[in-house]
Amino acid sequence: MIIGLMNISQFKPVMKLLAVVMGSELLIMIGFQLLPASVPPEWVNLLDVLLLGLITTAVAQLWIVRPLQQAREQDALFRCVAEHSHAGLVITDPTQNHAIIFTNDAFTDITGYCLDEVRGKDPIFLSEGLGFQLGQSKIINALNEIKPVNAILKNKRKDGTEFWNDMHLSPISIGGEPRYWLGLLHDVTETRALNLQIEHLVSAVEQADDMICIFDKQGCIDFVNHAFTEQMGLDKEQLKGALIWHYWSDEAWSAERVQNVLKEYGQWSGRNQWSRDKQGPYAAMTTISMVEGDDGEQMYLAVIRDMTESIEMETKLAHAHKMEAVGTLAGGIAHDFNNMLAAMMGNLYLLKKNMLENDNAVRRIEAIEEQGYRGADLIRQMLVFARKQTLDRHDFDLQILGKETVKLLQTRTPENISLHTDIDPVKMMLHGDPSLLQSSLFNLVNNAIQAIEEVQEQTECSGIVNLSIYAVDMESLSPEVKVALAASDNEAAEQCVHISVSDNGSGMDENTRERIFEPYFTTKVQGKGTGLGMSMVMGCVEIHNGWIGLTSAPGKGSSFDIYLPMSCTAVESVVSHDIEMHPGHGELILLADDNTTLCESMREMLEDAGYQVLIAYDGEQALQLYMEQKDRVKMVILDCVMPKLGGAEVAETIWLYSGDSVKVVLMTGYDLGDSLTQKGISGRRPLVLHKPWNMEQLNGVLKSMCEAVD
Repeated sequence: MIIGLMNISQFKPVMKLLAVVMGSELLIMIGFQLLPASVPPEWVNLLDVLLLGLITTAVAQLWIVRPLQQAREQDALFRCVAEHSHAGLVITDPTQNHAIIFTNDAFTDITGYCLDEVRGKDPIFLSEGLGFQLGQSKIINALNEIKPVNAILKNKRKDGTEFWNDMHLSPISIGGEPRYWLGLLHDVTETRALNLQIEHLVSAVEQADDMICIFDKQGCIDFVNHAFTEQMGLDKEQLKGALIWHYWSDEAWSAERVQNVLKEYGQWSGRNQWSRDKQGPYAAMTTISMVEGDDGEQMYLAVIRDMTESIEMETKLAHAHKMEAVGTLAGGIAHDFNNMLAAMMGNLYLLKKNMLENDNAVRRIEAIEEQGYRGADLIRQMLVFARKQTLDRHDFDLQILGKETVKLLQTRTPENISLHTDIDPVKMMLHGDPSLLQSSLFNLVNNAIQAIEEVQEQTECSGIVNLSIYAVDMESLSPEVKVALAASDNEAAEQCVHISVSDNGSGMDENTRERIFEPYFTTKVQGKGTGLGMSMVMGCVEIHNGWIGLTSAPGKGSSFDIYLPMSCTAVESVVSHDIEMHPGHGELILLADDNTTLCESMREMLEDAGYQVLIAYDGEQALQLYMEQKDRVKMVILDCVMPKLGGAEVAETIWLYSGDSVKVVLMTGYDLGDSLTQKGISGRRPLVLHKPWNMEQLNGVLKSMCEAVD
């Protein structure tokens, strides 16, 4: 092959040899002329032949034999290199449309074609059927410009499988003229796939939400992804070479302690604190593992996940579980506590009835009754807060509620803070839940007190909280408030209530003002706030079809203004001091409750009013007594929760036997009544008495029974 490609100048030594021989012969002949005439011609001829032979042999060896030997050695070397090369070799002749004239074994291994199968073909046949490729354009331009080129091409093997070919193409010049083209083929299919995987991996790393950092054993950062730069507030150039431990700010796991663990075990994982460049520390889940660097150097890979939102969700979930536990506890307390209150209120009724002539005693008994009902209201409020009971909407006078609230607030206000109150001395009738509204007032005043205490921690000042409640005409309101109140159910209301709570405390910035009513948002230190108080206030205002506004600035205190529409149909509830029960005429009532004291007090009350009473202390006993007296029993009063059988189960059986001929009343110390009245029992809706009931409620069910009997 090399001989075939030899430069034509390699044949010039033959011409030189002829010239030397002829020149030597001429010199010899001239030299022989100097010989004596006595030398025989035969000797002269022999000497001429010998000298000419020696000269010819020497010159031929130097100019012909040795170059030919070198050419053979180069040819053998080329073939050896070509056959042992892992790259496919192909040589084409541009004078024959780039026909293939040589290939090596590696070419056959890569393409599946041997030399005899491709001889005379243009190498472009390997890309037939694969469409035009950018690499082909590069090769065509290089061939036209006679320049080396490197291109990536998709080729097809003899068996039809495709592969990626990294082609290096160079011209071969002879005598300064390009005579052939040499192509080197490399199958880079696996390498290309690996590179694509690396590109995808790099892209995934850059787009990952988790922060990723690679650093050496000294802690110097070598690589960070985009999330790391975003979280830290620094660019990659600033972080390159920086010490990773500079951003580690965990106290429980110090940087030194983590480094010791990495040296001993090669990895560490856990929660820790990282420090941002400008925004302060944040919680994260960090995993650090040992990896190998490019030169075999020991490196570490850190994957850091911001746990701020997760921790917030965990906190909310824990709070939800806590509220569920509070609700469960509240339900149990409500049942037992209201049972006790019902028994107490029944006995107070009997006591008051026996002391009617002693006005002072009656007044004190009624004061105790009022506190008993307040206790029941607190239990109900706790159930509402724990989402275990619905709201109790009714008409009430905000003037009275406001005065009661002020009395309670005065006992809670610190001595170094003044509570100024101003309540309009007129009736302000609302329809809603007074307990929820009272809780909202507590929250607003309590927040005002805490805002003042924040200021007092830094400087001595007199704190002032202002609470005012007064009636205003709708016409005097701003357009914004008018629009909000006009959307309520009290469109015909001509007046509304204005509640104002202000303080001279720390005040709020714009961000706090925008988020103040968000659930779980709090500016207080951990343990001093749940983030639910202000969201409950907002919920209370919305429930009462009202509007709330906030005015505040840092260092200038805060002022909350609430507008609630008055009820056009509200009727002031008058506390009745008439203790007479609806009279009976010997109707038989079955009373079942596992609270003995309650049963005995109710029996006495009912019998005094003219009714007959059967007592049962569990569900089975109640059912047995009913079956024995079912023709006479006109009303059954059942506690919802009793031993053996509950009230609902007893009611089911009674209705099964008697239909609607008997009135069924369910008593509950916990608001099961809502589900009972909504779903019903056997398609019927029982009457419900909530413990502790008052005389008006009890008279209502007695009147219902008597009307049915009549």
